[in-house]
Amino acid sequence: MKKNYMKDYTAYAVCGILFFLLYIIQYSDILSPQAARGFPQFMLIATVFSGMFWKDKSGAIFGFFAGAMVDAVSSDVVCFNTIFMLLCGYLSGVLVEKIVNNNFRAAFIMMLISAVIYYFFKWMILGFDTYIFKTVIFRSVVLTMLFSIPLYGFMFLVNNKLFKQQN
Repeated sequence: MKKNYMKDYTAYAVCGILFFLLYIIQYSDILSPQAARGFPQFMLIATVFSGMFWKDKSGAIFGFFAGAMVDAVSSDVVCFNTIFMLLCGYLSGVLVEKIVNNNFRAAFIMMLISAVIYYFFKWMILGFDTYIFKTVIFRSVVLTMLFSIPLYGFMFLVNNKLFKQQN
């Protein structure tokens, strides 16, 4: 039985466009959703979900490129985002393959753990300032979790419609 590669390329193109739009939304001053100095980390959401839906190697590759794109515009520690998102994409893919099911509850828990660890390391880099934790870090985790809910639904639909194997 022949596999329809056109559906795979279409799905990758749709997801690639979505991820590029999320990157533009996150780093443009006009479109960036901010609430009281907190902002969601869209590339982290996309990395965790790409690992969940496309398995470990694809998640790691996407995480590497997403992290490199974030590092290109951030003034944090060099390669922090690249390494962290590479690990998030790989680990979320491994967890879905070996331990947990790919459902909303698992996605929400993996996203929460990833966001808390990501922003904890950001807080460590910024010097353990309690004001930054209260005003930026906590709100950013909450916003990341809120935006992960509709993005998981969209990626679930795209994955089910376009990546479905033909029998």
